[in-house]
Amino acid sequence: MQIKSGSSPFFRKYRAYYTRNVPILGNPSIEPEDPKEIMIKCIDREIKKLGWYEARLIQLHFFDGMSLRKITKTYGLPKGTLPQEFQKIYDRIKETCKNCMEE
Repeated sequence: MQIKSGSSPFFRKYRAYYTRNVPILGNPSIEPEDPKEIMIKCIDREIKKLGWYEARLIQLHFFDGMSLRKITKTYGLPKGTLPQEFQKIYDRIKETCKNCMEE
């Protein structure tokens, strides 16, 4: 009895359905990435590109949870400087990551 032959009784009874009616899905192991994940990767990549001062500010404020007021007190920075610095950093990351999402 031939198992692989398309004309054998075994093939028609047991295997024909599975070989002919399986939908073509492409490569099932490659799933499209979630847009949220793409954005997170882009932001991480951009933070790594920042200079040491900007990266430290981001770490203190967002990852360590320090308020802007506490950062200015701790490091003796002028009060008006930090919001401007964060706005510049935020705008730069936002513009770059907006381009990542369009690709």
